[in-house]
Amino acid sequence: MARRSERGTLHIAFARKDTIDIVKTCDAIEGRRFNPFLLDVKYALSILKKYFPHLKEFEDHCLDASALNHLSKVLRLQGSQLRFQSSSLYADPAFLEEKIPALSTKNLAQIFAESWHPIVELEQITEQSMSEATEYWNALAPIEERWKRLRLGESVLPGSLAGDKLGEMGIQAEELFGEKLLRLWRELREEAKDKTIGYQNFVCRESFPETVERALLVSFLVTYGYARISKSKGVLQLLPNKEQRIERRSVSLPISITQEVWSKWKEKPRSSGSMETS
Repeated sequence: MARRSERGTLHIAFARKDTIDIVKTCDAIEGRRFNPFLLDVKYALSILKKYFPHLKEFEDHCLDASALNHLSKVLRLQGSQLRFQSSSLYADPAFLEEKIPALSTKNLAQIFAESWHPIVELEQITEQSMSEATEYWNALAPIEERWKRLRLGESVLPGSLAGDKLGEMGIQAEELFGEKLLRLWRELREEAKDKTIGYQNFVCRESFPETVERALLVSFLVTYGYARISKSKGVLQLLPNKEQRIERRSVSLPISITQEVWSKWKEKPRSSGSMETS
């Protein structure tokens, strides 16, 4: 507050002291030692406004500017806290303290009923419940008779199945996937002989399932770097690699093989060695 001497003139020492107190309070708030709303920014600005016309020295103006800068930071902290509280549905205790007494008894009861979620249920043993429990247990058959109804039979110890038995059941394949892949790679190298070979000639076989299976294996050969596939003028060609070589930049080339496509392949002579694509 502005303090005046006995002659009515403003004492500059009081102005410096009040301004320094404002700066120190702001520093404490910026250091998270106090709540930002403990400082009345509007009242602090009114003090600076009252002292400002009487400032003469350069140091006093610098102190006044520093106080304004700190007050702006406090305002920013207050705004951040308000945004956080509004996003988390925070209710200020002081606000609730003023709001609750203003509500009527009916409104308080309605709010309580809507927000009340009991987690404890009280049960009491009565004569009727005891009678019902006694009747239930008296009518229940002995445990030996109840076990007989299940007809469990003799227990069998767990066993194991051989590989050939699993193959007959369709659970285990006769040849592993990796072995199939390497066998097809060797076949591709023998047929191509370090040259390209037509994709259709290599994939197409007498039956449709076998053709689809070979096409699937070829796609893994290309993905794993055992072969390369190229397309030129609508014709797909395969080129086997002498050793596995993973390309850094892979290109996806979808090939659809339907029953109709396989039938057209069968009609064409295998010597053409090409597959037309759209």
